[in-house]
Amino acid sequence: NTVHLVREYVPGRTLYRRLEEGALPEQRIVEVAQTLAGALDSLHRLGLVHREVRSANVLITPDGDLRLADWILPPTAKTYLASAAPEQAGALNRPIDGRADLYGLGALLHQCAVGLLTPPSSPPRADAPRDDLQRVSPGLAAMIRKLLAQRPEDRYQTAAGVLKDLELLPLLNGLLQAGRGVALGTGDQVTPTLPETPLVGRHAELQRLTACWDACLLYTSDAADDLTRV
Repeated sequence: NTVHLVREYVPGRTLYRRLEEGALPEQRIVEVAQTLAGALDSLHRLGLVHREVRSANVLITPDGDLRLADWILPPTAKTYLASAAPEQAGALNRPIDGRADLYGLGALLHQCAVGLLTPPSSPPRADAPRDDLQRVSPGLAAMIRKLLAQRPEDRYQTAAGVLKDLELLPLLNGLLQAGRGVALGTGDQVTPTLPETPLVGRHAELQRLTACWDACLLYTSDAADDLTRV
């Protein structure tokens, strides 16, 4: 009567252990960002939130492939505060959604760029300079800053937007190096969710809900005195 959870065995080590040796080169950081943003995009499209996007939950296979897992190592207070979005840590009274995972991705990429000894400031500020990101290209630094914005609405709204800007990274770098401004997150998309499960055996309840909804609808009159539902 014992229930077992069987998961894929992934030989290798965590990204956290790799970062103990030092920061990653930019090409590898971009690969990490693409892989994890792709995984989060798939997860968020299912209406799920990971909540634990941090380097200790990323496995590196002997071939260098990455796997996003969960709860490989229990978070310490230090690692949690370095990767948790402000709304997760209680600094903001906001709902926790996929944008919290994107903050965690930004914190993880920040560690990849500067190493484990320099976590993001807590709480972060979107307008705060990040001189510790000077070793990466200006486009990648700008993306990490946006991911680490304190307010969820100032971050990337979807992982699809992150993936799009990663594709445009050479162009972004060229514009920034020329002193021109760039707009990040233009590829953000409203994440579609799974279709609603139809109510089965709830016809009477559904009729009552529909009647209540219709009773709450507001009507306004236009110039022709026709009623328009709003």
